[in-house]
Amino acid sequence: MGMKKIKATCYKTFVWSCFLMGGLHNTASAQRVPSIAENIGYCATFSESAPKSWGDDDNVQVYFVSIAKNSTRPFYIRVFDADVGGMHDMAKSGFNSTTSFTIYGGKGAYSNKAAKGVDPIPGYDAGIKIIERKVGEDPKLDNNWMTIGPLNPKEGELDNAMGAYIFKFIIKGEAGDDGNLYHFYLTSQADENIEIPGSNAFCYEMSLRVPSNSKKIMHLYPYIDNDVINVKVHNFDFDNGGNIRLTSVVKNSHAVKASADGNWVTSIHDVSDKERNTSFDLNVLDAASFSNDMTIFVTNQYDEALPFLLNRSMEFRSLITGLVMR
Repeated sequence: MGMKKIKATCYKTFVWSCFLMGGLHNTASAQRVPSIAENIGYCATFSESAPKSWGDDDNVQVYFVSIAKNSTRPFYIRVFDADVGGMHDMAKSGFNSTTSFTIYGGKGAYSNKAAKGVDPIPGYDAGIKIIERKVGEDPKLDNNWMTIGPLNPKEGELDNAMGAYIFKFIIKGEAGDDGNLYHFYLTSQADENIEIPGSNAFCYEMSLRVPSNSKKIMHLYPYIDNDVINVKVHNFDFDNGGNIRLTSVVKNSHAVKASADGNWVTSIHDVSDKERNTSFDLNVLDAASFSNDMTIFVTNQYDEALPFLLNRSMEFRSLITGLVMR
């Protein structure tokens, strides 16, 4: 390997690691997943018999949580509105569904290639199952919190390049035909949302509720590493006549193809030198006044999924831009 390649690889690892470790300023509000700054109110996971035209293509959502390598204190994941029923959720003909929330650690939880894909193929749930909670309609959890933990940071899969232990959090729609809307926090306390220094979260595909407020722009941040030549933006079931725009350190609101009801669409966008080792900002604006759920992911020229950064502080955004522009 040549010296130039070694430097490029080290730089890419450094920048990606910094993103995962939350930048220089990590706040409690930044540890909501998805973050408030992204204007994403809820993740969306639908049960097996729910119509695909509701917006979830495969009934599975996979998140990764990174905890600093030197962290020793237990942590928790608190899920808001984990049940399938009551407020926020979508019923087809009366609530009859179950959602499983499962945390994996150990070897293969992150390093297994299938885990970093966008489809639940064999190996996507590799690793050691640490804890699983299955939830149906439950008034105690409706519009309320479900705490998972305590979790030992050392039970994650150690990734030395990132300087972190990585946990996998799989949310799966089980039997039923309803939609579960929720979000979650990483926290150091069982009954309160308190930040965990150096923690972060990311994923490779998102199914989510698009804000119905036409003045509220949703933001998604795919990370563009040093090897990316072009990206493909894939989105499913983004109906109702909304718009998707791509902004970067170079691009200013470039149009992205938006899918119609119940189908996929893909658009290709070139990547310049200045855009590598930064993240794009996908701006999603829904023109409808009613609920709309969609699925979205981004791949590189090799059809490998790129990670969405879910807790990206504005201060660190400026830092990374400065590094790239040097």
